[in-house]
Amino acid sequence: MLEKMQKFPKWLGLTTSTSFVIIIIAGSAWLSQKYHWVFDWTRDNRNSLTQTSQAILQQVEQPLYITALASKAATLRQALQRKIAKYQQYKSDIQLTFLDADSQIEYGRELHLNNVGQMRLDYDDRFEIVDQANEREITNALQRLSREQKPWIGFLAGHGERDVFSEDKQGFSTLRQTLETSGVQIQDLNLLETTTIPDNVDVLVVAAPQTDLLTGEENLLLEYLQNGGNLLWLQEPDTRHALTNLANEFGIHWVPGTIIDANQELRSILGIQHPAIVPVVEYQAHAITENLKNQTLYPFATAFEVNSEKTNWQAQPLFYSLPRAWSETTLFGADSAVFSTEEGDTAGPLMMAAAFVRQQAGVSQRVVIIGDSDFMANGYIGHGANLTLSASLLQWLTHDDERIALLPYQPPDISIQLTNTAIISLATAIAHVQIAFALYMHIVDFYIGLA
Repeated sequence: MLEKMQKFPKWLGLTTSTSFVIIIIAGSAWLSQKYHWVFDWTRDNRNSLTQTSQAILQQVEQPLYITALASKAATLRQALQRKIAKYQQYKSDIQLTFLDADSQIEYGRELHLNNVGQMRLDYDDRFEIVDQANEREITNALQRLSREQKPWIGFLAGHGERDVFSEDKQGFSTLRQTLETSGVQIQDLNLLETTTIPDNVDVLVVAAPQTDLLTGEENLLLEYLQNGGNLLWLQEPDTRHALTNLANEFGIHWVPGTIIDANQELRSILGIQHPAIVPVVEYQAHAITENLKNQTLYPFATAFEVNSEKTNWQAQPLFYSLPRAWSETTLFGADSAVFSTEEGDTAGPLMMAAAFVRQQAGVSQRVVIIGDSDFMANGYIGHGANLTLSASLLQWLTHDDERIALLPYQPPDISIQLTNTAIISLATAIAHVQIAFALYMHIVDFYIGLA
């Protein structure tokens, strides 16, 4: 028997193996034509629509018509079709039409399509132009289109408040741009110039005034609340300009000092250098915070207490400092903060943010008070979930609960950063694979020669 096996033609075994491989390939090709499966195994499903985009599509109830200006070359058209196909997977009544960039350029200009690759999204009686065919731009356009009315948010100005148009680290321009992409309209408001708070302001933001408001200006704020207005009040540790009458309206008392978190282990994990940059890792149950998955950071924040007996507003805490934190009343450096009751320090956990609601003249009012404004500034809004929280706050205050935290983010796996050691290790591994493959090919050639 062994002798017969040795006489078995080697070419026959090779032919049998080759035939088997061909059968597998042919069968796979047939199955791929008959059945179609799509799997997305990238981190955060990068090749699928994000949860945010899916949620916004659910708000686009009417048919959506998309017109794209493109050349006849198949490459661009196929790329645009792939982008829109991801949306059509969740909304079947999306219709994509192409205009020829050469023969239909004049008609394209009538539709405000001036550049190759631009798309016009028509929904109901509104339209948006998308310059770049990526998910962020398309989804933001859908979010604007799905709004029947665009809310106005006014930012108080004239007293050293945060500048919503400033692009420096202290400014709020990143927040403004984020809100505007979703259809929110922004304006600053100097009460000495307007002498009133316009009726079209859905939310008024008071972001840490650095000088006192005039008595008449503070009275305008109280009148705005009496008329059913919504408010976001951000305060810093320096309470000299803390709007005493406004604080009395909500029954709040500002805790003296600056919140310190000296938890070295947590700061090391989060990469925080200064103890006055306070992390929040847990949130109270509320519509504003339900979508927060990561920590938020609050540089040089203050705390407050609420006396419910002194206000007709119903208060609900949003988050506290960690129990090991405290409010430090004396001067300190990065490594010199020490808790001392004798110095007037207040032990944690400390309330840092709260939401207030009430019914006023048949109107449901909403107010949020936070003991920090830095977390919204350009220099910090990109850390952790600061941007998500900032947008969620203002969506809730505009009574737009369905849109809370609907912010499309770029998936985190689009780039890889490697250390020098990792690069060397990867290069070595690739070299070993290449050598192994070359050796394998030599062995295959050897056995083919024997056959």
